[in-house]
Amino acid sequence: MKKSYYFLAGMALLGLMTGCSNELDEPGANPNGDAVRIMFEAPEALQVTRAVTGTNSAQGGLTNVDWSKYDLRYQVAVYSEDGATLLVAPQTQVVDTYGPVSFEFRLTPNNTYKFVAWADFVKQGETSDLHYNTSDFTDISIKDGLDAQLNDESRDAYFFMKNISVTQTFGEAMTLKRPFAKLRVITTDWASEGMEMPDNFKVAYHDCVRFSALNAVTGEAVGSADAESSKVYTASIMQDETGDKFYEGGYDATANNRTLVVDYLITGDEQRAIHFSLEMLKGTASVVTKDFTTNIPVQRNYLTTILGNLLTVGGTIDVDIQEGFKNEWIEGEEWWNPEEITPSQPAYDEQTNTYSVYTREEFAWLPTHI
Repeated sequence: MKKSYYFLAGMALLGLMTGCSNELDEPGANPNGDAVRIMFEAPEALQVTRAVTGTNSAQGGLTNVDWSKYDLRYQVAVYSEDGATLLVAPQTQVVDTYGPVSFEFRLTPNNTYKFVAWADFVKQGETSDLHYNTSDFTDISIKDGLDAQLNDESRDAYFFMKNISVTQTFGEAMTLKRPFAKLRVITTDWASEGMEMPDNFKVAYHDCVRFSALNAVTGEAVGSADAESSKVYTASIMQDETGDKFYEGGYDATANNRTLVVDYLITGDEQRAIHFSLEMLKGTASVVTKDFTTNIPVQRNYLTTILGNLLTVGGTIDVDIQEGFKNEWIEGEEWWNPEEITPSQPAYDEQTNTYSVYTREEFAWLPTHI
């Protein structure tokens, strides 16, 4: 049986301008200028068009958050063409659905402006910053402490920046994208007989560069620093409100697979390598520690998956990186049914007891054996 998954990889943005000409020539906000309307529109509405409902660690916050607890906040600002001067402070709208959101600015026509947008999750019914400090679009930084940066899908966010020439009329399609690489660690030997299953984790990045902020005006990841192994990130395993596994789809559809850790890492368009150690604990007792010293590739809008028998000794651990967040729509087809796996199928490796998911050509599967 084939399954189709639609990955929400961005949000369509349409700019329209109507109005009359203005006598002033200087760029900037002008109450008598032309009305520039910018409309954000998510490509899926309330997941109704999704082929598969439910949580999946291969997807982002728009699919995985509990919408009864969160709203999506949009902010849009206008800068000078070179991005050096803020001409219109961010306007904010908060919605609890995927419906389109329109912003209107009155600007002096016949000038080029840099439009900068940021969208993130906030608590239901609130407008204040939750995970990110957005008071300065040139330095959108992480607010969360070391105990609140892992295993939280509401940390997903989206941004957009582009220079647009405001003439009498204009209109073009635009796309928001994540400033993150999404990293997930999945074990394939969950519920192994005689093994204690971990319920919390410690992650320490080392021998790599970590970014702490985004300059949304330039699109660059900023605040880079060498990762310190003494800086330990902690999290509990993700569960739903009944205590069952949080993720239901993809790899997690099988009983022996479980997504242990998810992290959203601010990074750039170029592929980088990270390294980290992962200690898995049951309460305060250590179950097992894995140190991923081989280069783990991460890249903006890409999903990096570490998959293998992490709780037991032996076996192969695979790392793959998929361009799952970049395009507006990506449709992948898994070539196996987790309920009907047989050793004769090429997606199953009997020696390592691992599965490999091959998808359509949009997803380049790049395995690395550690």
